[in-house]
Amino acid sequence: MTVEEAFAAAPLEPAARVLTVVAAVVAVGGPVLLAITRSGGLTVLLGAPTLFVVLIALPLAFSPSGYAVGAGELAVLRRAARPLLFPLASLAAARPTAMPRSTRLPGSGGLFGWWGRFANPGWGRFKAYATDRRRGVLLEWPGFKLFVSPEDPEALCRAVLARRLRPDRPGPGGSRRPPGGRMGEEGAP
Repeated sequence: MTVEEAFAAAPLEPAARVLTVVAAVVAVGGPVLLAITRSGGLTVLLGAPTLFVVLIALPLAFSPSGYAVGAGELAVLRRAARPLLFPLASLAAARPTAMPRSTRLPGSGGLFGWWGRFANPGWGRFKAYATDRRRGVLLEWPGFKLFVSPEDPEALCRAVLARRLRPDRPGPGGSRRPPGGRMGEEGAP
């Protein structure tokens, strides 16, 4: 993908900041406290790196750091994982909005942001890669929704809508829709 415009992720909203700090204190302070207060605490302290990886490193790696738009694609940039690519050819709508209260399915519910699968009565099932639920963009494809939170939601809306391919014009490589994978899966074109 050739990047034509890049958008920084919105700052982490206050509720997510608190959750992230609490998780960091638990991941680091918990094992140290157990090591000091319990017999066999050295075993707990040696297991602390695993706790740190599960509670801190993995959510940080998969959290959104920004968004990029190129000819026919939106990329969700993540801190230490491969970007996720979403084809814009069949994008039906993009609108600034807030993410309503949602049930988290697999994913992060505020630790370094909201990413993964979610569901709510109004939107149904959707994916989110956001750092601020209060201000973002809902992107809609037939049968698929994605919520993202760039610093400038209106600018991202304009950028993705301007780069949609007309359905009667083939996209890059001659195909109307990129082959393989589901939208947003790693390795999907």
